[in-house]
Amino acid sequence: MGEITATLHADSPLARAGLERAAALADIRVVTPGQSATMALRSAGTGPPHPTLDITIDVDRAVITVTEQPSPPAWTAINSLLAHLAETTHRSSSIRPDGHR
Repeated sequence: MGEITATLHADSPLARAGLERAAALADIRVVTPGQSATMALRSAGTGPPHPTLDITIDVDRAVITVTEQPSPPAWTAINSLLAHLAETTHRSSSIRPDGHR
């Protein structure tokens, strides 16, 4: 089973940190743009899309674009990534304006 890697493109340091954290939790190693990668993880409107597996994360959705069949380990990593993003979104949306859950 090969290592799953991703280039990361974000529109702010906070978005980048969030994508890096989600990637790490999903066992996806972030590589620098220009290096060979399994996929691209991007915040909406940033960076070049990956030619075969591109995941764009927006405030209320994730868009996965595939142009060829990802490997089973890549699908496992995508599933894990989406689970971590959904959990983070659920936790942050359950915080009341006064800071309490």
